[in-house]
Amino acid sequence: GGFTIISGRGSRRRPAPPKRVAMHAAAAPSEPLRRDAAGRVAGLMSLGVRVNAAVDELRASALAQRLRAVLRDLAHPACERPPVEAIVCLGLGSFGTATAPRYQVALALLLREELLGEADGRAEGTGGDEAETPFCAFDPCFDELEIAFLRSRGCAVLTRNSEGRHSSPAPGGGSVLFFMPHCGRALYSNLVQHNWRPASLASMLVLGNSFAALSGDPGAERAAAWSPLFRALPL
Repeated sequence: GGFTIISGRGSRRRPAPPKRVAMHAAAAPSEPLRRDAAGRVAGLMSLGVRVNAAVDELRASALAQRLRAVLRDLAHPACERPPVEAIVCLGLGSFGTATAPRYQVALALLLREELLGEADGRAEGTGGDEAETPFCAFDPCFDELEIAFLRSRGCAVLTRNSEGRHSSPAPGGGSVLFFMPHCGRALYSNLVQHNWRPASLASMLVLGNSFAALSGDPGAERAAAWSPLFRALPL
């Protein structure tokens, strides 16, 4: 069967001694990264470089040009809509570690630049009321570095999870743009239901996913009776 039989005295080999395994002392667990001032500044600078690169890329893109055209049409006097005076960003994601959320933050900054005409500023307050600033954001996944970065760019980070129940119009009576990239059905539904009044709906703009895709099949689920998203489709 492919084996060679060797006979004779002493032909049986002695078993090889077990290999010696070098034993080393277990390495000490790595210490947590020091969250000192120097590390915080370095982290903010690194994140800023990546977000700025995304902003520059988007600013020159066809997507930004189409979006500007849509926003200008919405601001036309024929629309009889008050100008946008506030932007609320929900569901931006972990932009410090993932690429897609980083572009979403970059787009939010471009929206602020286009609609509010504000340069980057400081928003150190941590109040949970979006009325304190015209540009605010919330996502439960934000970490300390991401929160610090947003505040350094003039964006107030909300501390209370309203589950999408944010009010329109803006404190000054203008429209509110809700930038909600890739949010779930419940978040959109809560936002629409919370503002289900003529004055609020007339001053609310939503940049996000398709309501038609999220509202469900009215024939199968009788969405017309319970879904705010289905009722909002004509609007």
